[in-house]
Amino acid sequence: MKEPINEFRGEIKSMREISPFVSYEPDRQLRKEDPGRHLCPLPEGFVAAGNSTQSKCPEMSDLPNHDRSTSRNFAHLQYHWCATNTHYYPLYFEDPRAERYGQLHHPLIQPVVSVARFNAQLLGLPYQMAINPVAKCVYPLGYYRPGDVCAPQLYHQIPLSLGAAFVTAEVYTGLFFLFP
Repeated sequence: MKEPINEFRGEIKSMREISPFVSYEPDRQLRKEDPGRHLCPLPEGFVAAGNSTQSKCPEMSDLPNHDRSTSRNFAHLQYHWCATNTHYYPLYFEDPRAERYGQLHHPLIQPVVSVARFNAQLLGLPYQMAINPVAKCVYPLGYYRPGDVCAPQLYHQIPLSLGAAFVTAEVYTGLFFLFP
């Protein structure tokens, strides 16, 4: 067990050998041949000490004189944006994760999940209709755009409403007495 660790001692540098500086060169041979490789501009006296570097520093130039700068003559631009008036009636059997964002389960599991979701929505249809009446306008603003890569994994929860629960109880009680 100790032999493989000793084998890698020559390749993996210890933390003491690594300097967290821009001027650090991991290759020992290059460090000996050209110690000023990453130093730009070179410190004063570095070349005088007999160390010549093969790397070239970028040329330094002064900024242009701001007193004689020319003005930018762009046309006056205004952009007016108005949200689209796209609306639709409530979608009671919608699966936004699958239909809008493509966040699906495994191909063998997805049909089972979709059927279970449909059946739960069918049983909860009176509740959904009490929360979102049939003629209510629903706007798609607030959803992520279809095909967005960065749409997070969303888990839609059933909104709690005591009034909708009473309506659902009335509907199922009426159905029970209507079809015994």
